[in-house]
Amino acid sequence: MSPPNNFRISVSHPLFHFLLVASAAIFLSACTPVTLSSDSQNAAPAGKTIVPKEKPNPIPTVIVDGIWASPNRWSRLRLRIESEVGPCKAWHYNSSGTQSLEELGARLVSELRALDGPFHAVGFSMGGLIIREAHRQDPNLPLRRVVLLNSPHRGSLMAHLLPLSACRDMRPGSPFLRRLDASPWDFPTLVTWCPADLMILPGSSARWARATQVVRIDIPAHDWPVLSRSLHRKIVQFLTTR
Repeated sequence: MSPPNNFRISVSHPLFHFLLVASAAIFLSACTPVTLSSDSQNAAPAGKTIVPKEKPNPIPTVIVDGIWASPNRWSRLRLRIESEVGPCKAWHYNSSGTQSLEELGARLVSELRALDGPFHAVGFSMGGLIIREAHRQDPNLPLRRVVLLNSPHRGSLMAHLLPLSACRDMRPGSPFLRRLDASPWDFPTLVTWCPADLMILPGSSARWARATQVVRIDIPAHDWPVLSRSLHRKIVQFLTTR
């Protein structure tokens, strides 16, 4: 079916700019190699398994994905952390957005308490807010180091598009975000943000004044932290810093 004769998108139209940026992000993501880097200790010859390096008293790491999560997509980062830091797993939870972040934070507290010892936490997007909420509910959680990847600390305008409980919590100025901001935070924390993030609007919302290390991402793709080997290297270096 051909488009109507009067269907035109000018190069100055905002929709044209959005489609151009989105197409570039998809192209860059598709061009990223899916194999592990040769210097990461994670790549293994065909038919062989990866043997993690022996580490004295390794600290486990928990990865918390964002809304509509697919925890298995973090296998590259998980394998690298297991090889160079310690045990690592991605938390499986109801990421449909139908539960509030307060409810999800309470569930995460139970999961983390079961570890029975200190741990690191890596949160992506909404997952970063869930980690912060878990600490707000239980300040005695033995967190060691925290990585928050493209998390909307000051909310996102995109959250107004859906009437889901989690999205309401992520709207700028929501009661949930105000409670979270009032909670103390005193952990070594690495934060990433992207000024052209297509999901966190404005992108600067992912910057956080309490972070001890901030990494700016200039690839306009919200999910870039899932793919980026150089960022994974920074995360491992941060988690292994004493």
